[in-house]
Amino acid sequence: MATANTAKSVTLPVCSTSHPAPNCFTAKLTDARSFTQWTASKSRRQTTTSGPSAAPAEPPSPQAIPAVPDRFNGVDQKALQACLAEDPDSCLTTVPGLLDCVTTIGVCNATALNPTTALDDAPATESDISASGIRSRAAAAFDVPADQLTLHPPTFGPAQKDSLLTAREPGADSWTVTSTTSTPRSKRTRAPYSAHPSGGSRVASARPLARRARTVINAAAAGVLIVCLAAAAPAPADPAPPGSADSGIFVDGSTIPAEQLQSLNDPVPYRTYATARATLQATDTLPATAPADPDPGQQTDLRRQCETHAAQAKSSTGWIKSRFESCQKRSYDLVFRNVQGTEARGRLWFDMWTLGFTYDGSRRVDFATSIENIRVQAVPGEDATTWRVGQHFRDTINASDSDPNPKVTKPAVTERDELLGAWDRKPLWTLTYTSPDNGPQYANGNQQRVFATIAMDVTANSPTARNGYSEVSAFTSSVRFDYAGPSAGKYKGAVFTQARIELVLSQKDPLVNESALHIYDALNRPERTFHSWPGKSVPGAKEPLHRATNASKIEENRKKSISECKKVWGDYSGSSLECDEYPFASTKEGSTKGDNRFSVRLVDGPDNRKGGERLAEMYTLNRVLDGDPFYVKITN
Repeated sequence: MATANTAKSVTLPVCSTSHPAPNCFTAKLTDARSFTQWTASKSRRQTTTSGPSAAPAEPPSPQAIPAVPDRFNGVDQKALQACLAEDPDSCLTTVPGLLDCVTTIGVCNATALNPTTALDDAPATESDISASGIRSRAAAAFDVPADQLTLHPPTFGPAQKDSLLTAREPGADSWTVTSTTSTPRSKRTRAPYSAHPSGGSRVASARPLARRARTVINAAAAGVLIVCLAAAAPAPADPAPPGSADSGIFVDGSTIPAEQLQSLNDPVPYRTYATARATLQATDTLPATAPADPDPGQQTDLRRQCETHAAQAKSSTGWIKSRFESCQKRSYDLVFRNVQGTEARGRLWFDMWTLGFTYDGSRRVDFATSIENIRVQAVPGEDATTWRVGQHFRDTINASDSDPNPKVTKPAVTERDELLGAWDRKPLWTLTYTSPDNGPQYANGNQQRVFATIAMDVTANSPTARNGYSEVSAFTSSVRFDYAGPSAGKYKGAVFTQARIELVLSQKDPLVNESALHIYDALNRPERTFHSWPGKSVPGAKEPLHRATNASKIEENRKKSISECKKVWGDYSGSSLECDEYPFASTKEGSTKGDNRFSVRLVDGPDNRKGGERLAEMYTLNRVLDGDPFYVKITN
């Protein structure tokens, strides 16, 4: 039905001297404030009698009754008759094809067209199918100015108006309307408008809606008609079954030239679209907005930060804020078209968020993912409420990099493939992956590291699609679980391994300014450092350093660096100075590596020790294990 409190168009005029009954209506809001739909009713046909003893009317003479087709103007006739007999008020939402027929063609009940049933109280007049009426309806249907339409009247004569269910020459009883400009609501520039229904053609009846009511719902069975407040448009043929030559496919909208999508460039929020199609029941209690995040303090803040890193966030790995937080936001634009690629049938837009959280202290990773901000547009006959979107998670273990017997415990549910309406009601869902441990074994060299990749595939589908849309690894996340012991800070935990780790020191920080200046010179002016040699370069800015946890190796690096300081400055014992080395002694790039890409300098003792403390904090705060890479950044 139409959006609440918004009437896009009204087929019949309000009753007045210029528009007398029965081709008009009067309406009044029952609460004088708002409406979601109007209901129009008409009295049942009364039999004229001359008095209580009047004889009953004679039954009509026998005549041939054409067979009623199984499907008429897109409507399942058996389902329609069953509904009329049991619950007429629900027919618009339960009978396949009826809603589209009512809002476009208008003639939907083949049984009511039987010659034994009067179609009208009076034959159609010329005013019913006047040229001006056809022109105004076509202008509304195609959303073009009326003066840019050309009308061609039907070719049949009065004597040719045979049974409405018999076959006739296509177009013989139709007004043909052509447009000299683009038609935003249809890819076609030509469409027939019939004064009478035709079971197999795409026509919109020129007969007033009050008369159409008698064929939509048999007057003998029901007297209430739901009047949809929406502009009429030519109805398409019945949807093609999946796999047929005329079935459709979903494709990435960016692969289609923009000029081919001009008629599908008006996204409608899904809820507005679904409400207009009367697919939401009165008992639905849907939230006005998406439900609040489970942890607003953490997830909402991460989303805000993610918005400022949009370029990174839309990649398959997303924006990895730290070793414990990641965020991906992908915006999708999918077009549903026929397999030949000649006709676009609909368009689907949505945003996909995936937030990741690992934990320092627990071998666990959580993903909070959602499909939201769903918008659709579909040509008449294509029902976007039947479209589905899916998220499918899977995990793999890199056994060659992991410690012995690596295991990951996946969540009970790893995929969600649902109709757009389900996503609209509940956009967010979460998954938790864990890795079991066997207690502390780090003293024996087993840190129980498990390197895993968790990926998500995205799909979109329709009942009329031959092939659905599928994007493999639309999201990927590399995770490491460990039980490394005290060298990592908290004894066990999990991290995102693709996070960039940096030790940041400032030359303006009085506690470490000398150490910061030394590192800055080594990275940017290596000729000022000792020892010096032509073409010298020192890693840490563009090339990462790698942590070393072997105590013996760390001590060897320190001894080597102190000996180099003494070669340059002599014996400095008894002073407040200490030998500062870079790269650090606790890295695999230390002075004993053998490539001479290191620097030493005497700095103030407290400054040197404070720099070492900052380095140790960076290690534990980021769970930097032996061999893990990190970078150094000096600010000014």
